[in-house]
Amino acid sequence: MKKLIILANVLLMTGCLHAPPEAYEIYHRHHINDKQTKEDMKACGFPDVCNTDYYFVHYENDYVISSLCMEQKGCRDKAIRGRGGICSVNLLKNTEACRTP
Repeated sequence: MKKLIILANVLLMTGCLHAPPEAYEIYHRHHINDKQTKEDMKACGFPDVCNTDYYFVHYENDYVISSLCMEQKGCRDKAIRGRGGICSVNLLKNTEACRTP
């Protein structure tokens, strides 16, 4: 009985967890579908349109360059508050890509 209660709790807790959005889902541009967003991300140099974590951690400046490219295409990262873009993020504003005009 004790194992059944523990199992039920685990199932309930995992059922409430949500998977993080795919990387292409964080970019927003009116009237653009997911296929076009993925194509734009690839054209901007993102190696994986579903998960950008590795790219961000290991290639920070390249990530910023790719993000700036997406901004040029009119896409905004939903995770960035305000209108400052990728270079307004404290962690990234000192990257070479943000310091170069």
